[in-house]
Amino acid sequence: MPYTITTWHNEDAVPIPVIPKPKDTRRAVATLEEARAAVNNALYRIEGEMDDPRPLAGFYAQADTLPESGGTIGPLPDGTVIEVRRRSWRDLSPYCRFHPDAEIGDDPIDPTPAEIIDAYNARKANR
Repeated sequence: MPYTITTWHNEDAVPIPVIPKPKDTRRAVATLEEARAAVNNALYRIEGEMDDPRPLAGFYAQADTLPESGGTIGPLPDGTVIEVRRRSWRDLSPYCRFHPDAEIGDDPIDPTPAEIIDAYNARKANR
């Protein structure tokens, strides 16, 4: 099952002044292991901006033990919230409705999971 990873900044959290406000993002991955890795990468980027990264230790543990249903990490010390949500392929497939080589009027061609993920991420990156 695929997952979406959404990050946003919690306006109610008090940000640490030395950390820039993160950009809201959303991307899809194919597996829970990839979702956990994406959360850990986001934490690592934030850790690089902190003088004392110890407050993130518990968030790394949360990311490493995310259940199959997903979950929410945060708010982090900089106000970032990361949500991991289990999705169905059908949820993501409207972003890849037709094969890129299909002509208008052709029957839809079932995209592969990798094509669905790529199309979803490309569309979200262009917004």
